[in-house]
Amino acid sequence: MNSITQSVVREWSFSSKKEYKDPFNEVELNVLFTNQKGEEKVVPAFWGGKNIWRVRFSSPVIDKYHYRSICSDTSNSDLHGQKGEFEAESNHLTGETQGLLVATQQIPFC
Repeated sequence: MNSITQSVVREWSFSSKKEYKDPFNEVELNVLFTNQKGEEKVVPAFWGGKNIWRVRFSSPVIDKYHYRSICSDTSNSDLHGQKGEFEAESNHLTGETQGLLVATQQIPFC
């Protein structure tokens, strides 16, 4: 199983054999990430030029995930229904897990 580091942004690319005249406006691509608890997060992908779409995701927790692409052009199997899985692991370089910034009384802004 592939792995990513918790709280570190990872990017996936989806390449389409089908060409679009105006891909920025013709195609919408989202990726549904689901953890082991069944919690879902839909992340919009963005057009990366030519026939490439990209999505970026960062897991706030250590967990296993499945993902599935959802494309507005459901006939394009290169973009619609692509599946995968990965595990978000702790940061082995520092031995620490990281999380989101949170305001506190001592530091009221982030």
